[in-house]
Amino acid sequence: MDYELKETTEIEKFISEHKNSNASLGEILNINPASYQNAYISEIGFNNAGLGLFQRYKGCEDYPVSELLRLTLDEMSRIRNLGERGLIYILNTLHTFLKNYEVRYFPHESVYEGDINIYRLDRALRNLMCGETVDDIKFREDELPYVEKYMEATSVLDRFICERAYKNDRYIIDLANSLFKSSNEIALCVEYKQRLEETFYRIPADIRKKHMRPFVSAYHLKNENLQYEYLMSFDESMTINDVYSEVRKNHTIWYSLYMGLMSFFEWLNFDISNITDEILAPLKTNMLDRIIFADRARGLKLGEAIEKYDITRNRLYGLEGHVARAFYKSHINSKYDIFAMVYAMRDNGFHKVDIDDLKTAIGDENAELIWYSVRRLKNYYRTELYSYRGYREVLGDRVTMGIWFCD
Repeated sequence: MDYELKETTEIEKFISEHKNSNASLGEILNINPASYQNAYISEIGFNNAGLGLFQRYKGCEDYPVSELLRLTLDEMSRIRNLGERGLIYILNTLHTFLKNYEVRYFPHESVYEGDINIYRLDRALRNLMCGETVDDIKFREDELPYVEKYMEATSVLDRFICERAYKNDRYIIDLANSLFKSSNEIALCVEYKQRLEETFYRIPADIRKKHMRPFVSAYHLKNENLQYEYLMSFDESMTINDVYSEVRKNHTIWYSLYMGLMSFFEWLNFDISNITDEILAPLKTNMLDRIIFADRARGLKLGEAIEKYDITRNRLYGLEGHVARAFYKSHINSKYDIFAMVYAMRDNGFHKVDIDDLKTAIGDENAELIWYSVRRLKNYYRTELYSYRGYREVLGDRVTMGIWFCD
């Protein structure tokens, strides 16, 4: 500051000289008030009485020091209950604050770089950040390269960011770290989308055209998926293609969502024939009980089987139960539930899967083996999604047995 206020007598002299002046306090002290727009009166150090006077004067609890510096001494002296001694106290406390503020935020006056006064240049640049123009400040010719650097910075970054960075280098470091983190997250989202797209287009084209919700239910039977509720939130009329198109509109795909979708899309890349062969592998051997079971599944009657294989009725039932449990265990251990998959692939809205549906999906021989296994252990086939029933009453009519899915 150009004007020094040290002793009470000097402050009294200062007041008497400038009390009737139309110049603001900032103009008298040769200070640009805008340089203090980020400092507030609560930071000055006024006692409660002094702070309360200015709070009541402005009608708010806190406001920038810059507004205080725009007041004239005459305006300050007319603040209610301030008085002459109060004005001296206010000016003395404010003067101490301004000097300490400069020490904390401005370079010292004696700092030079060559012939350039760094203190003056710093103050001028701060005024430039606060809205003054180059013509208003009248930079010297040797200072213009610094001004050009400032103008270049503000053309790339927002002026507010430049101002904050200039006052506190830690701010720009934190900002850079935040930008790096954000850009890294954006890059990950882009990578997630690319991987998701590649996985999606590996799903068979005919499966992508079907309604998604039955497949989500089938998937949930065999997998603990954190995104189950999200996948089920899509309208039941939407196909897998529709859902993927909706997901692509989301500009950010976060990790948990990405993992849930990836897992589901990878699971949808299936071949029903391979699933059937895997599940039926324990039944397709040359062991006698498997051969007998296959004949029975193809329609060999009980008496004919007893005569053909020369075994008792109880022995025959025991062999069939053993083979049916082997199939059930294989089915449980598979990544896919064959009945839920056939139901989802059929995609016609009817809630029953029977042997004819299995034959259409996996062929007659495989369907007969699976269906006979189900009939031998009918009480085993009860899940949250479906259950086996020997018959069902629909509008008074008895309907053929089948796997009935929940409505």
